[in-house]
Amino acid sequence: MLDDAVKDTLRRLGTSTLYEAQGRHGALPQQIRPIPHSGFLAGKAYTVRTRPADNLALHHAVVLAQPGDVLVVDCGGFLEAGVWGEVLTVAALERGIAGLVVDGSIRDVDRIAELGFPSFSRGICMEGTSKEDPGHLGETLHWDGADIDQGDTIVGDADGVVVIKAFEFDTVVQAALERESHERDMMDALRSGKTTIELMSLKHPAHA
Repeated sequence: MLDDAVKDTLRRLGTSTLYEAQGRHGALPQQIRPIPHSGFLAGKAYTVRTRPADNLALHHAVVLAQPGDVLVVDCGGFLEAGVWGEVLTVAALERGIAGLVVDGSIRDVDRIAELGFPSFSRGICMEGTSKEDPGHLGETLHWDGADIDQGDTIVGDADGVVVIKAFEFDTVVQAALERESHERDMMDALRSGKTTIELMSLKHPAHA
């Protein structure tokens, strides 16, 4: 589980800075967006692979995941069923689960936001699911070039979701802190009259 101080640091740095700091990789597909007002997301990945329109694996995952985990769910991008809703949200909150990322659809989004459960999904769909296929838990997921292993760190905010590999977490956070400091200096320079052309050593515009 990530402690509160680490979460506060990740929140302040934000997904964009973390993505840039780790060499511009780890961003999940931009179509995976936050449920408005559901909150900031940070925790260790608990990976789930489900059959389209079946959410039995999610019921299992809620029981088996550890407090502070983020459920990362591969539905194969299938959007015509809401695999997660209010019932599972209440169950997850009682288990201490930190949030949810779904390559598919969820429903009951207003209630999820009211409950303050950080949730990101590719779609929203009111249609329900079967509960027959146990799916697969703990496998590596491959999403548009981003690989997600059990135990990787997941961070989500208004800009999207980024995955940080477990073996490089400390290095990425340190690089992000250095980038934050550099950008703070840049903001001060801009306010003193410098231009982005100067500060970034960009090509000067052609004269009109």
